[in-house]
Amino acid sequence: MLITVVLLLACAPLVTPNPVSTQNQTLRFGAFNIQIFGKTKASKPDVMETIRKIISTYDVMLVQEIRQKSGECMEQLLDLLNTNASTQFAYIASPRLGRTRSKEQYAYYYKTDKVKIVDTRLYNDSSDLFEREPYSVLTEVNTVEGDVLRMGLTGVHIKPDDAVHELQAMEAVYNDTKNAFNTKNMIIMGDMNADCSYVKKSELSSIKLFNDTKTFWSLIGDLADTTTSNTDCAYDRIVVAGPDLERHVVAYQTEDFGAEYGLTQEQEMAVSDHFPVWVTFNL
Repeated sequence: MLITVVLLLACAPLVTPNPVSTQNQTLRFGAFNIQIFGKTKASKPDVMETIRKIISTYDVMLVQEIRQKSGECMEQLLDLLNTNASTQFAYIASPRLGRTRSKEQYAYYYKTDKVKIVDTRLYNDSSDLFEREPYSVLTEVNTVEGDVLRMGLTGVHIKPDDAVHELQAMEAVYNDTKNAFNTKNMIIMGDMNADCSYVKKSELSSIKLFNDTKTFWSLIGDLADTTTSNTDCAYDRIVVAGPDLERHVVAYQTEDFGAEYGLTQEQEMAVSDHFPVWVTFNL
């Protein structure tokens, strides 16, 4: 456990150094699987510039599938985001996760004048249910009324071949994180592989994350396409919980960055095989 704490602190401070602004009334949260994000992708200026453009429009972005052992690609992305930028980003990353030699990290990039991160939690997967344990952060933001809204963010990258079982276990992750952070306001997001051959339509009913409407609000629907390839699959999802948080939701969607930045499909695929998914809150 001590090793985990050291790794977390080495990536970013738990408390942002700047005061959190109340001037902006909206916050945009997103999740983006930057397919095999590491040394090779980080060495491509055009690709990194597109990634910079995408993330810079968010207040918090969960990045998944970070593969580089040294973590240099995360620092390189941070430098790009902050160069000549009026608003500065910071990031905090999980330990490297996975059962095999192919490890991955999650990282939350966030604007330091909009969001404060005050705690982190790596799910204690004592039964080894997850290939990559869900990784959560507790955030604080100020509303225009002067209140502090606390919300937990849980990032997941579900293993495709175990998608149904891992997604069924997400209810326990939600309860664990909710209790640890002492808030019902939760956002669960990431590449859940929750469609097509990995999760069949007949299997969705067994996953409370998408069906327990008293607890969860699943924003990205089954008919969405979150892939840049020729497939049509709603792999990436965002689920919101907590009435205090739900009432602030004003918009949510998949970001087609190819159309947004005039890219060819080949250029899109060079960035990722996934589109980001996002939700905007009005504070």
